[in-house]
Amino acid sequence: MSLDPASYRTRTFRAIGMVTLGYFAYSIADLCSKLLQQHYSIYQVLGVSGLIGMTVTGVWVLVKYGPRAFFPHNLHIHLIRAALILATSYFAVTGLRTLPLADFYGIVFMSPFWVKILAVLMLKETVGWRRWVATAVGFSGVLILAGPQFSTLGEGVFFTALGVFCGGFNVIALRKIGGDAPLPLYGFYPFLLIAGFNLVALAITGKYLPFEMDYLPAFAIHGPSVVVGILAIAMGFAKAPETVVIAPFQYSQIIWGVLFGYVFFHNLPSHNTVFGLALIIGAGLYSLWREYRRKHPTTH
Repeated sequence: MSLDPASYRTRTFRAIGMVTLGYFAYSIADLCSKLLQQHYSIYQVLGVSGLIGMTVTGVWVLVKYGPRAFFPHNLHIHLIRAALILATSYFAVTGLRTLPLADFYGIVFMSPFWVKILAVLMLKETVGWRRWVATAVGFSGVLILAGPQFSTLGEGVFFTALGVFCGGFNVIALRKIGGDAPLPLYGFYPFLLIAGFNLVALAITGKYLPFEMDYLPAFAIHGPSVVVGILAIAMGFAKAPETVVIAPFQYSQIIWGVLFGYVFFHNLPSHNTVFGLALIIGAGLYSLWREYRRKHPTTH
């Protein structure tokens, strides 16, 4: 169903606001995760976060929508998406442990290109040669970003790239679900799997450490930030009239990545990181612009 210009603008601005908030919340969660992993295992960090998220969204669903809301007609897609987010969270947080924040976001910014490839392979969408060139430029930016330091940061790059790989499938699943499900349900099943897997792994590995006062603020902020990030981005993409218009706002994370990296870890991006990021972001913006022009050929 087509929208009149006023409705289109209203829905687009709301979606932009949601995804911008979501990516900021994810940046806060990434900072907390990096700080916490200096002392705690990944299982304890993600287990606590998942438990908080599962509790908040579960109570929300139960109180506002009732128990039947936990079982939508497309429950199988919700569960598939939850498994993909579980894998994405594990790989991304593992990579974040060793990567500077700016480098981490440089790898994460490859997700639009990966989603494009998946759209061609799985949804049979047509992509012109210009956007394939943009994809190649984006991938070259990752190689430059990882360049000379790859021998020491290779594990971080590898796991973050795996997170991007799983995250691309998550976007496809999210678009299949659409925007009609209760808002907290977009987070409940992912948090359920994240909490269950990581708490069981924590019990098996015996890597639990007592909570220390110095780290409690990071734990208290991390879980709710992930809740806000998952729900805001899910609703932004699900409700947006066009994904291509709001997708560039993912790049706002680099602002927070550089700022947080400098303030908390005294890291400034290297020349390779800046050049690689410029290629990735530039190629991403060009690709999104081409997609917009394809859908609006008469717009000037």
